[in-house]
Amino acid sequence: MPGLGDYAASGPAYRTSAMSPIPNAPASSAAGPAPRTTRRKTTVIVAIVAVLCVATLVLSSALLWTTFTSKSNTTSSAQTTNPQSTGSDSSGTSDGDTSDSSNSTDSDSSDSYDSSSSSSSSKKRKKQSADSQDSATKNDSGDSKTHGDSTDSSDSEPPSSTLKPYAKRNFTISVPENFQEVGGTNESPGFTFEGSGVEILAGTTTNPGRSAAEELDELKARAAVDITYELNADPSIYVSYEKDGDIYYIKECVSANSIISVQIRYPKTARDYGDPLTETVPATLQFTE
Repeated sequence: MPGLGDYAASGPAYRTSAMSPIPNAPASSAAGPAPRTTRRKTTVIVAIVAVLCVATLVLSSALLWTTFTSKSNTTSSAQTTNPQSTGSDSSGTSDGDTSDSSNSTDSDSSDSYDSSSSSSSSKKRKKQSADSQDSATKNDSGDSKTHGDSTDSSDSEPPSSTLKPYAKRNFTISVPENFQEVGGTNESPGFTFEGSGVEILAGTTTNPGRSAAEELDELKARAAVDITYELNADPSIYVSYEKDGDIYYIKECVSANSIISVQIRYPKTARDYGDPLTETVPATLQFTE
């Protein structure tokens, strides 16, 4: 049993129990963050959301204002240009109508143009052909006129004393060098010369089997007029006569296979030029084979 001193030294038990400090609650008994911290976080989140909403409203307002402004500008611009656009619309409409009509007219006119162009082309070709024919006619008339003028001038020009030889197939003939060959080709059997109002024909034919005397009789029969001069100098024969106001002088050379001939014809008014030629030109007629 404890003594009184021990009891007094240690004090009463209830005092010790009443004076001892309250122990700290264990850490595991904490229920979470303080309510003030949670309210602060909630306030921040609400503020952020509010800011975002305000920003969204501002942006939406700005977009609406921009759209409204652009529409207003467009409307005012349209109102400003309304008379012009009206005029433009009317002119555009008229132009469109005109364009449509012109397009249709153009298409119609293009069709008509095609036909008219073809007809105009045909007319142009006809005109060109007519112009060509007119030009050719004028050239022909001019050539004939020039030829006539040259013939007229050559008719008054005396025959040249210099003779120019010509050869054809199986014979040769010489005529005054100022005489012109007309209408001759390489295939033709002879020549035709004109000058000083005199015509000279030279050619060759196949002998059908006549002698010189028989050919002389044939020449006189073809003349069918009175013969003023004839000569049989076999193989050469000569005939001269007057017919229809012209004088004819003919010489032929007769061979077994062919007959070559020269004929000089001139009017009686050109005897001064023609008569001397009857003495010079026929003498140049010769066979070449």
